[in-house]
Amino acid sequence: MTTEPTKARKPRTSTTANKTTANTRTSAKSVEMFHCVDVGNYSVKAISQGQAHPLSIRSLLVDPTHYRKQKHSPDSPLLLLEGKQYHFGHAAREYGIPVKPLVLGDKNEPELFKAAVLSTLQPGEDGEALTVRLRVTVPNTYREETEQSIIETLTGKHTYTVNGLNATATVLSVDVLTEGIPAYHYAKGLGLVPDRGYTLLIDIGGGTFNVLVFSPDGRVVGQPQSTHHGGGIALAQRIANIHSIQAKLNSVPDLSIIQDGITDGSNAYGMLDVGWGDMMPAITEEWFKEGVNAMLVMCGQYLPQVKRILFTGGNANLLRPWIEKGALNEVIPNPTVANVLGLLSV
Repeated sequence: MTTEPTKARKPRTSTTANKTTANTRTSAKSVEMFHCVDVGNYSVKAISQGQAHPLSIRSLLVDPTHYRKQKHSPDSPLLLLEGKQYHFGHAAREYGIPVKPLVLGDKNEPELFKAAVLSTLQPGEDGEALTVRLRVTVPNTYREETEQSIIETLTGKHTYTVNGLNATATVLSVDVLTEGIPAYHYAKGLGLVPDRGYTLLIDIGGGTFNVLVFSPDGRVVGQPQSTHHGGGIALAQRIANIHSIQAKLNSVPDLSIIQDGITDGSNAYGMLDVGWGDMMPAITEEWFKEGVNAMLVMCGQYLPQVKRILFTGGNANLLRPWIEKGALNEVIPNPTVANVLGLLSV
């Protein structure tokens, strides 16, 4: 029995608005912009129309209210919003206090989600007024009421300070799309989507493995599927469970530091002489096979008609040696930022 494709859910939006508005300076302190943000478990990616490269902020934060402020930068922004302080990015570790990873359930908190988004709306000069049409991604496990809450929280006027510069952002509209959909459209624009058959898109992120099935005309078939705690965090946990790592650290390993060691290719725990490079290939292959096999089982009924399996997400490059063994497999170019780049063109 063949299941008919269901129509992809349209982006939820707070108002009817043109999809793209080029950045336009109307005065020294007034900027109109179309801004896209992908709040990921490993990093927050953002880009405005007309920019050449996305901004990437490590999904770590601390409340620095009672501490001497550490150095801020575009990729480690210090945000003051509604009486609260947030320091995002790698600089969060420099306070010497517990760091809060912005992962999984934390993104269900609309106020924290808003802080992450506003930290990417960085003014060019003090007192700048931004008029913003916003497009964001959310995990495929989000309920509609959570999406609506995020829309309501983001829409409207926000006064804040980021990296020492005061700003006002008036958000006119908010489009919300499920993670993976923008990456699919990005890949389609590059000619990677076949004209016939289904296309699977597997997003290997910081916190989850996600999969969506697309019909040839770009509709989502069935329901998006996800394995919680199956992404990069799960790989980091496997490394943290290695007895020799624990013995050398003499403490519970920080998963976010292990993730950074995986991402930068050092396979080392920060600046310590503690590494896992010799064990990395075997651990990675086992993690990859378990995660992808789980995704394929979830999509079993569609597999006979699948003509292409696209891989994206922050860990796709790490897994490229195993991905490329599959005849139907393809890693989307720029997989770490494919979702946010796709937001510009959906």
